[in-house]
Amino acid sequence: MRPILDNGNIEKSPKQNNRIDSPPPAPSTITNEKFRAPVALDNEAEQVSALAFYADKGLAYVPALHSAYDLWQASACATLQFSLRIFVQDLNLGNLHMAEQKALVAGNARAFSEGRIWNENGHLVASMTQQTILRPNADLGPHL
Repeated sequence: MRPILDNGNIEKSPKQNNRIDSPPPAPSTITNEKFRAPVALDNEAEQVSALAFYADKGLAYVPALHSAYDLWQASACATLQFSLRIFVQDLNLGNLHMAEQKALVAGNARAFSEGRIWNENGHLVASMTQQTILRPNADLGPHL
């Protein structure tokens, strides 16, 4: 494993390998939305499926969205890896929940984003992380 050096805390020397510099930071914007399931969910499988949908909803495109790009401006947007962690039992998405999404790192056609879901009592219900390929159209240049 090679270390990722923080660009702001080191002085560059002529021999420094730029491949170990950290990727550019993503915008610090956090998107949030309150939601509840529009219909009654009958069992745990339906609750978890709905939770996964809300956790993933648009997460792959969050870095571009927070940088003011529209979806049509991407030439590729695909998930490479994701992980959903559920922290509670007895989900009830009929109650009000809040989903938040933010990009942690974005650059070089890759992005890593995180989504979290909180219940109406302020408890963290679930967290999802996702790494994506996110390429801009050739007309836009390497902005993402």
